[in-house]
Amino acid sequence: MKRHFQEYFPRVLRHAQETDSVRGGAQTEALAEDDTPRLRTMGKEGNAMASLYLDEFQEFESRALPYYASSDVIETILRAGALVCVVLLLSGSGLAQTVVTARATIPFNFWAQDHEFQAGDYVFDNEVPGSATIQREGSNSGIGVPVILYAVPPGKENPRVIFVRRDGKYFLVELWGVQDRHIVTAEFQHRGEESEQQRQVPVTMVESHVR
Repeated sequence: MKRHFQEYFPRVLRHAQETDSVRGGAQTEALAEDDTPRLRTMGKEGNAMASLYLDEFQEFESRALPYYASSDVIETILRAGALVCVVLLLSGSGLAQTVVTARATIPFNFWAQDHEFQAGDYVFDNEVPGSATIQREGSNSGIGVPVILYAVPPGKENPRVIFVRRDGKYFLVELWGVQDRHIVTAEFQHRGEESEQQRQVPVTMVESHVR
């Protein structure tokens, strides 16, 4: 910014001097020879005005530069923060993940991810990060349900899946592991809630390994 000021102000000053010169020339033609003192006065006034403009411009520059420097610092900090986030994201993608497979017998029909599952034996796993896959035992396909980890109990718990009854239908809301609690993303606002409309079904841990 300072460089722009230094380049711009001389042009402004030259323009002002040229304008004063043209005006002074026109006025000189109309003046008589005995008006020399008046011409000197006009020249002094022009120089004084130019000095005043220069002082004001330098004062503005001195006030603006600190803010300009502050904006540079802020921009640098933001760029550094973004870089740190990217590094953390990339490094996090390489962290080990514990893949858990569990089995449960669900004695009623239930809904998850806009899909109705019939009562029966099911296998749950977290092979895909951020998702719980529900697969009918003996089937070759499953449906992934987005889930969010919302609690890590200090002690071990009995694994279970939790459903809530709404409008005569059961909806999957939570999946508890030995030391973690996940909730279906769409139900996040109801995490940890307990009600008479809930049904809890125990699950049996089948496999657990680090990937």
